[in-house]
Amino acid sequence: MTHSFLAMSENLEKTLKDTLSASDFDKELAKIMSDYADMIDRRAAIYIMGIEKGLVQKRKKSIESFLELTEDEPSVTFKAVVQKMFVPFESRMHRSVRVLLTDGKGGEKVIVFWDARVDEALSKRLEQGDALIVENAYYRNNELHAGQYSAITIDKKNKIMPLSKVTDGKCNVAVRLASVPGIRAYLRSGEEKQMASGFMADDTGRVRFVAWNEAVGKLDTAKVGDVLRIHGALFKNSELHINEFSQVELNPDGCIVLNRVEEVFDGMKCAYLCKVISAFENNGWLYLVSRNDDKDIKVLVRDDAVRKLIGSLSPDIEIPTAGLLRLKALIGKECVLEGRMSENGIFECTAIIEE
Repeated sequence: MTHSFLAMSENLEKTLKDTLSASDFDKELAKIMSDYADMIDRRAAIYIMGIEKGLVQKRKKSIESFLELTEDEPSVTFKAVVQKMFVPFESRMHRSVRVLLTDGKGGEKVIVFWDARVDEALSKRLEQGDALIVENAYYRNNELHAGQYSAITIDKKNKIMPLSKVTDGKCNVAVRLASVPGIRAYLRSGEEKQMASGFMADDTGRVRFVAWNEAVGKLDTAKVGDVLRIHGALFKNSELHINEFSQVELNPDGCIVLNRVEEVFDGMKCAYLCKVISAFENNGWLYLVSRNDDKDIKVLVRDDAVRKLIGSLSPDIEIPTAGLLRLKALIGKECVLEGRMSENGIFECTAIIEE
């Protein structure tokens, strides 16, 4: 595949230079690479020029899971859900904003919107819980990119709402179970029924919930710290009500619920947003120091988190060495860390999601 793509780009370059002058070819090539903020290589830019000049039939690939992505994918279409939108960044040449996405099948990726796509995302108020359809994105260096040649569609119909924005009526939420549900029986029309109550939370707030009758069984196996994605809940009297018509998913793949930093120290499963301020090795273990709300947290990065972060390696490269280099590359960046606080006050991280 790589060999055929290289051969095609070489043939395209010759054809394009025969059609254009050498200076025009170089100018158009430089413009395309600038449009993609230099995130594509020369071969990919030649391929895009070939599409623009009608010399190449555009290949489109639609995916259902981020696991289907391959490096240097030139044109990919997908649907995902927004987990977090980071702060926009502006340089002398370009504007960009990074957005953390989940595909609903356990896959998580960051997409970078560039220039006009930034304006589009901001004007349409892209936010957590929105369903996002992206056409003609580019995949490189483990990130998706949407630039001049991409199209985005935002669907807010079935969006997941952060607790701070939930108002009276039906809603969809993604939360963590914050307390053990208390179950009790009651009589209605001479028939014994069940209800359960407790607290659920995300990083924007905490709310009391009440589950009724059949819905109680949907929470039977849930533990404190578990993620619950609930469609069709009813918010009234400052409580979240879950009934037999509500759809409850326990720990759904790819669903991230952030915690407030004070909850990180409760010892339950959690995820929190932080900035990495240092990375080091000690007795064969890899560590980070993260900072959130002026609180520094020492983090033990578990082996499975390291392997996910560095991906596949050449057999002659040691995982601890590559892992430490990869962790040091995160210093100064914002990340989401998933895991649990241990009894000795060290956060044991099972997954790292880069900004």
